[in-house]
Amino acid sequence: MKSKKYQKILLSNTYMGMVAYHFAFVIGLLAVTFQLTPFQYSDFILMLAFLYPPLIGVLIVIFRVKEMSLSFSNRVFLFLLFHWMVMFGVWDYFLGEMRPVALITAFMGLLFVCLYASFVSALITIALVSMVHVISGFLYAMTFPDPEFWAREIIYLVSFIGSAVLVAYNLDLVSYKIRQAATQDALTGLLNRRGFQKLLKDEFERCRRYHQPASLLMIDIDHFKKVNDRYGHDNGDTVLVALADILNEHSRDSDKVCRWGGEEFVLLLPQTDAAAAMIFAERLLASANQCHPIAGNSKLSIAFSAGVVELCDYNDTEAALIAVDEKMYQAKENGRNQIQS
Repeated sequence: MKSKKYQKILLSNTYMGMVAYHFAFVIGLLAVTFQLTPFQYSDFILMLAFLYPPLIGVLIVIFRVKEMSLSFSNRVFLFLLFHWMVMFGVWDYFLGEMRPVALITAFMGLLFVCLYASFVSALITIALVSMVHVISGFLYAMTFPDPEFWAREIIYLVSFIGSAVLVAYNLDLVSYKIRQAATQDALTGLLNRRGFQKLLKDEFERCRRYHQPASLLMIDIDHFKKVNDRYGHDNGDTVLVALADILNEHSRDSDKVCRWGGEEFVLLLPQTDAAAAMIFAERLLASANQCHPIAGNSKLSIAFSAGVVELCDYNDTEAALIAVDEKMYQAKENGRNQIQS
């Protein structure tokens, strides 16, 4: 499954690179047409001829490799990055007086990096683009001397670097908020099911690899429907938030707390066996029973039924979730307001 994922990512990057290269080729032809570069059509056609063999070779490798590991895909990506730097530098050199256009198009490519990678990756990209632009500029100035060349280049570079860093920083903030919204429950601020399941799978693999314990705790608020029916959904939300706060207050930084849906919560407890998880769950239950949220003139009470299982006792995360759900319903059948392991 992961091999297919890596292949898909590499193919996407290669195809998008080919589109970008041909876009750059058209810009080069326009520069020649309007006599904005001392170079000729043949120079840009030669550049395009050097473009195809490496990219075709990469595509052949991607399609022929049956099992693609992360390390292999990283090596292919680094080759594509090196190829891009070389082609960008040659194109930048050939553009002549149109060289600032190279920075503009690089800025567009930077937006893609900002959306799909980290802020650090964006800074590295900015540094690489600037370095290649300076090197190609040095070669161009040596070939076609111009006393005002570096004055203009400094202005272009400062404008590019300043704008690019600010845009990358703000896009990183927006991207973070989008990712957070996708994995966070809006009411309680806890992880939602989608965010939790990814972390659960990672912890399951870690447990299996290093033979270390981890436990799952599933909680369901008792008689929650009666609270909604009698006091209204707003006060029902108050109960949910109050319990979420209790779960957060008692959890360690390494614990993962999730609102599974409705009045159900799931906790992932790394480095915790079933016995320790039971003690923790009893402490949570005692705190919940002592909490009395206000609903108008009434004080509400919080009780819950919970199940506990040890994660590595099962073949996969789905089996563990089914098992802990069954334990929770056993607690309800045995009288509610208790934990079953």
